Amino acid sequence: MNSNNRLQNPRIGEKMSAKPYTIFYNANPKYAIGIKNKQSGAAVVLLDITQTDEEYYEWIIQDNNTIALRSDPDLILDVASLTNYQQFYLSVYDDQSVLGTQKWIYDGDRHFRNVSNRSFVIDNKQRGETDGNPIIAYAYNGSVAQEWNPKFALKSNPTIFYYGSDKRYAFGVKRKQSNQQIVLLDTYLTTSDFYEWYPQEDNTLLLNSDRSLVLDAASLAAKQSLFLSDYDSQNIPPTQQWMYDDDHHIRNVQDPTLVIDDKESKRVDGNTIWIFKFNGSDAQDWYPQYSLSLSKVTENE
Repeated sequence: MNSNNRLQNPRIGEKMSAKPYTIFYNANPKYAIGIKNKQSGAAVVLLDITQTDEEYYEWIIQDNNTIALRSDPDLILDVASLTNYQQFYLSVYDDQSVLGTQKWIYDGDRHFRNVSNRSFVIDNKQRGETDGNPIIAYAYNGSVAQEWNPKFALKSNPTIFYYGSDKRYAFGVKRKQSNQQIVLLDTYLTTSDFYEWYPQEDNTLLLNSDRSLVLDAASLAAKQSLFLSDYDSQNIPPTQQWMYDDDHHIRNVQDPTLVIDDKESKRVDGNTIWIFKFNGSDAQDWYPQYSLSLSKVTENE
């Protein structure tokens, strides 16, 4: 059993009860499926997650293939009929009477298909990238408007971000104090106090062993080093807000083209970790693992 599987996209038919997912628009991870109002009949739309609380765009993908609002699981995704351009809305969940229009399954290839008629998928109307753009049912046509990236929420779970899949190196700090530079650490030589992070609902990464310290940068620009700052929940600049995109990259929330990068791809203890423009290189691949005690037990299964 590989514990990293818990953090990857769900496979077709996978049971995912009680796990919070954000369903990102694959063409632009700044946007996700959500709602403006938490009430029956509310329209389902594309939301700018940088401007919206997570209670409006986190979902629970349930065993019976319904998709429930995490902050109010009595409300689920629904559509009036399986015809083109029908907009999704919230319906009251009745587990004794689940309609075919309420059952959607992830196909493992970026699409959410209707269970009873898999030719219909969840679609971002006309590929609009604006807050509030309608989310509709539409016949599958291969458009990017129909591609979604469901990401299991790492938040509120102590997490290690390994560089590469061998689980030896991770980013962290040499000392637990403000202004300490973020570097690559050999985890065989260092305790997890220095490289375990606590992702928060506000998209900050706190050092798990001292949650008064947050990952930060001087500015949002390529080649800017990362360091620890004192955390102030009332004053969170964009340089402190980062999100994992479920494709091994840690992107800045305000500017997703900027990612956390291992300088010059060096696997050396103490190597600089900085910001860089996304380019698809191995230097930008991070493998999150949460619940370290559990992973040690299951590592060789």
